[in-house]
Amino acid sequence: MVIYLDLLWFLNFSLDTLLLFIVSITLKRNTKFFRLILGGLVGSLSTFIVFFKINALILFILKIILSILIIIIAFNLGNKKYFINNLFYFYTTSILLGGFVYYLNNNYNSLSTLTLNYILIILLSPIILLIYYKQSKELKMNYNYYYEISICFNNNKIIKTNAFLDTGNRLKDPYSHKPIILLSKKLLDSNINIRSPILVPYNTLNHHSLLPCIKPKYIIINNQKLDKYLIGISEEEFGFDGINCILNNELLKENI
Repeated sequence: MVIYLDLLWFLNFSLDTLLLFIVSITLKRNTKFFRLILGGLVGSLSTFIVFFKINALILFILKIILSILIIIIAFNLGNKKYFINNLFYFYTTSILLGGFVYYLNNNYNSLSTLTLNYILIILLSPIILLIYYKQSKELKMNYNYYYEISICFNNNKIIKTNAFLDTGNRLKDPYSHKPIILLSKKLLDSNINIRSPILVPYNTLNHHSLLPCIKPKYIIINNQKLDKYLIGISEEEFGFDGINCILNNELLKENI
């Protein structure tokens, strides 16, 4: 098989620069673009290493050293945490892109020319990495509002579940002015007395209704014990991954 060294070098340079760019925008490093290009140039040196007869262990060590050098060139050394985060995300995106390239080579190796295969990799790789960046950013933003909550009821029964802090949930009992946390009814069992709930009026876009609520003994979020909240019993599923409880916007004032 004929190997086009210049094309292989350009492919490695492009992908390394792209990886550094994704790391930069993901971690908001605000590094100068010429540093990313310089890091990509250094990374492309791995193209030539593979042509030397080197022990596999030595080759692995050289690649580790090269990746560390790339990170330092692109983002400076910084402190320990800064450097480790940069290196971790560089490896993570490299593994993602490497898996994509492996899939492409194994499933489309019938392409008529090696050049066409390289062109597809160069064109599709930015799309794959940008999708990964967008999804990572969205997940990171959402999971900032995920919490573990323990609810202790007056009979000392405790329910532990995952909760989501919904900044749009501003429900309050108009009489006691206590904020309301919504809990899926499926988590309540016969040990929880809901025969005499507090009925709190609330409005939606379509109708006016009454929400059955319970006064818990206390709730615990992030090791903070809170007792000024009501638990609203929701008949509907919340539509969040693994979430059975919707926290109230009022909790933002508690610095949880």
